[in-house]
Amino acid sequence: MKLVQVMIVEDETIVGIDIRENLINFGYKVVGISSSGEDAIKNAIKNRPEIILMDIELEGEMNGIETARQIKSQLDIPVIYLTSFSDDTMLAKALETEPSGYLLKPFFARELHTSIQTAINKSAIEKEFKRDRKNHIPKNLETLLGDLIFSQNTDKTIPYFFPLEELAIPLGYTKDEVERMANLIIPLLIHGEDFILIENYFRQIITNPGQKSEVELRLKHKSGVYRWFQLTGIFHSIDKEHGKVIHSAKDITWVKNLEYTSHISREKLTAISNNPYFGIAILDMNAKILNMNPTIETLTGYSKEDLNWLHFSDFIGAKELKSICENFEKLKQGKLETFQAEVLIKPQFGGTLWGYMVFNAIYNQEKIIDRVVCTLVDISESKLFRKQSI
Repeated sequence: MKLVQVMIVEDETIVGIDIRENLINFGYKVVGISSSGEDAIKNAIKNRPEIILMDIELEGEMNGIETARQIKSQLDIPVIYLTSFSDDTMLAKALETEPSGYLLKPFFARELHTSIQTAINKSAIEKEFKRDRKNHIPKNLETLLGDLIFSQNTDKTIPYFFPLEELAIPLGYTKDEVERMANLIIPLLIHGEDFILIENYFRQIITNPGQKSEVELRLKHKSGVYRWFQLTGIFHSIDKEHGKVIHSAKDITWVKNLEYTSHISREKLTAISNNPYFGIAILDMNAKILNMNPTIETLTGYSKEDLNWLHFSDFIGAKELKSICENFEKLKQGKLETFQAEVLIKPQFGGTLWGYMVFNAIYNQEKIIDRVVCTLVDISESKLFRKQSI
C-alpha cells in the first residue's frame, strides 16, 4: 500500500522532528522538513507531496501564509496550517488561502492524523470534480463532504429557479407535503428578507461559469423554526444556451447561533468547524449549554437538551468534576480566565471516553464575563498509549 507523502514546514527543528515521528507512527511518509518559505517551495516542487503541514511563522522573508499561497497556485497541494497564534487578523489572512485545515499548537497526534485524512479525502473529491467535464456528480459525494449535493439542468433563456425540494426533505417535510407546496415552495420556505439574496446568488452563478458562488440564507423547518444554510453553486456550460448547476447545501445554524451569543469571530468558528474531532460549546455563567457544534454530540452521544437535563455527575467522572466546578467558580469570580482538565466522560451509549477540555472566559463590551467557551478533544488513544508506556 502506497504511503501518503507529507511535507513539514516548521521553523523550530525540535517541533518538526516531533511531528515527523508522530506522522511515521501513523503510517505516513515524510518527504522533507523545511524551515523557510523559500526552501519549502523548492522542496514541494521537487518532492510533490500529497499534503503540506505549514507553520505560519517561518524564517526568512516569507511567512507560512504567503508560502502556502504560492504553493497552491503553482502545485495545487492541500495545506494544513499549524500555529501557536490565534489572533483574528492572522486567522482571517490564513483562511483567505482556503486551507484544508487549521490546528492550534499544542495539538494531539490524533488531531493531526484526523485533519490529514479529512484534507486528503476532500482534495481527492475536488480533483475528481475538476476532471469531470460532463458534470457528473461522483457517487457518495454527499457522504464524503458532509453536505447535501444536488444538481439541476438550466436554460439561460428562461427565468432561473432554485430546486428547493432537494432541501425540503432534510427540513422535515414529507414528499407528499413537498408536492402539495408545488410552485409556492420558495415563498413558503425561504425567509422573506432573503429573497433578494437568492436572486443575487442565481445571477452570480449564471454570469460567472466555472466560478464558485455562495450565499447564506434562512430556510423554514417543518417545526416553524428557521435554520441557516450556506449554499454554494457552480455553473458549467454545455452549449451557448444550456448548462448544469451543481449546488452544495450545508446547515450552519449552530455557527450563526454562536456568532449571536458570543464574541467569537466568524473566522475562528470556521476554523473550528473544519475539524470533526474538535467540539465546542458556549456556556452561560451557570454552566448551561447555550449552543454547541455537532462534534460534541458525535463524541458523547448526547444532544444539547440531554446535557442540560442531566446532572454533570451522570456523564463526567466525580474526581474530574470536582476540579472543574472549583475552577469554574474561580472563573466566574474573575480569578481565572482559562483552565483545562483531562476528563473521564461516560458516553450515552456506553463505554468511556477521555476528553481534554479547555474553558475560556468571554467578556462582553462592558468587560464583564458573560459567557464561557468550552472545547473538547478526544484523547482516549493518547491516554491508553501513556498507560502502556509506563
